[in-house]
This record gives sequence, C-alpha cells and structure tokens, in this order.
Amino acid sequence: MIDTATDKLFNQKGLCELLNISKSTLLRRRKEGALPDPIKVLGQEVWPSSVINRWIIEQNPSLLEQVKPVTPKGLSKAIKARKADLESVPA
Repeated sequence: MIDTATDKLFNQKGLCELLNISKSTLLRRRKEGALPDPIKVLGQEVWPSSVINRWIIEQNPSLLEQVKPVTPKGLSKAIKARKADLESVPA
C-alpha cells in the first residue's frame, strides 16, 4: 500500500541512483517486467518508496530478518483513549 503521507517519490534518475543502475538498464528491466510499474503524478512517472522497498525485499527474502516492524506514531495513545472511552460507557 502506498503511504502518501511519508513515501518519497523517485523519478527515473532517482531510481537509477537508488538501485545503482544506468538509465538503459532501468528501461530494459521495465520492458522485461522486472521492476514494479510506476504511478503517474501530475503526468510524471514515479515510483513510491514503499513500492520499491517491498520489491527489494521480495527480491531478497533474507532481508525480512533485518526489517523491524513499524508501529504507527500515536497508536498506543489512541488505544488507551479508546479503552478509556469504552470503560466510561454505562453498562
């Protein structure tokens, strides 16, 4: 899932730099279907960082052991507030 609030968007040049490949390699890999499809934003093709990160992990399953789960900011506070709301409701 694309997180529009935090994703960085990579254009062709940025993705080439990230993956350390040439533009011709990027174009060849796209033609082969070996890269995720870009999305269009304001007419520009870009790759969201979450899509690229997921793709990198799919290509290298051993990386899953190194990935730390992410807890959304404020989640524990929201859970506590919800529990308090439920407890304050008369039975």
